[in-house]
Amino acid sequence: MPKVKESLMSKIKQIVRKNEDLCISDGKIMCKVCPKIINFDEKHINDRVEQHLKTAKHQENKNRHKGKQTSIINSFDQISEKNQTKDKFSCELTEAFMDADNPLEKLKNQKLKTFLLKYTNQNIAHPNTLRDGYVQNIYEQKLNRIRNVIGDKIYFIIDDTTDSLSKYVFNALVGVLNGFPSKPMLVSTQFLEIVNSSTINQAFNKACQLIWPEGIKHDNVLLVV
Repeated sequence: MPKVKESLMSKIKQIVRKNEDLCISDGKIMCKVCPKIINFDEKHINDRVEQHLKTAKHQENKNRHKGKQTSIINSFDQISEKNQTKDKFSCELTEAFMDADNPLEKLKNQKLKTFLLKYTNQNIAHPNTLRDGYVQNIYEQKLNRIRNVIGDKIYFIIDDTTDSLSKYVFNALVGVLNGFPSKPMLVSTQFLEIVNSSTINQAFNKACQLIWPEGIKHDNVLLVV
């Protein structure tokens, strides 16, 4: 890089800072829009830069450059909006299948995927993608709704059974005790290696911890069935 007098370089930096179209290249002022080096002498540096910035060619290039930037920004906005739409669709699709008690694996069915694509214009993600990306968040949202609904006085319904693979399954449902009919809500499903009073008690405590993560409120549990 050729040496430039400190006073001149100071002027160059000052000019470049004031105009986003300019930059410094090897101690010279370069127009990024055109692009070209702006020739000047030390005495007339401001005049030469101003003359270049006012030329029709520079204005034409600047407008073209702005058009490209706007096009790129619009493209990014469209991609972002499309991704947000797809994300919302995938989340709501996952929640719908969960609420209907339909396994996400059903979405592997090609006939179903083709049908959904035809009428929603949305590609269907793989069940593993939906499971990893949305199930936990949906579960947390459901759990928060239950916490907000139950209030201070509640009851639990506890059930232990076996599934199709003969595994022991513990289910805990919670409901509101406020003098009005209350539909119980599933709050916890746990798989147990063995079923006895100790494992059931541990599973029940875990269910209570889901309701009260900051500390179990035993006095609020008025009935366990």
